[in-house]
Amino acid sequence: GRYVRDLNFTTENVAVFAENQFKVTEKFSVTPGVRYEYIQNSGDGRFGISNGNDVAMPNKNISRSHPLFGLGLEYKFRTTNIYANITQAFRPVL
Repeated sequence: GRYVRDLNFTTENVAVFAENQFKVTEKFSVTPGVRYEYIQNSGDGRFGISNGNDVAMPNKNISRSHPLFGLGLEYKFRTTNIYANITQAFRPVL
């Protein structure tokens, strides 16, 4: 039968990251990091209307890129390691 919607969505996501641990003292270290995200979304297709006519969805491409940063801290306390981290994040809109 006839589908009411015939939509095609494609997402491409590429990410690279780097981090390095710096030992400030024997017990304390700092780990900064960076992540670069590239996202490309594309969509096309058609919507079926109740009267039998189709409405074409125009081809749409959206590209975004984001650098994201983070920082980690570690302290060695006797036989235990204490960690703290803070990181940027984002939620892509599809």
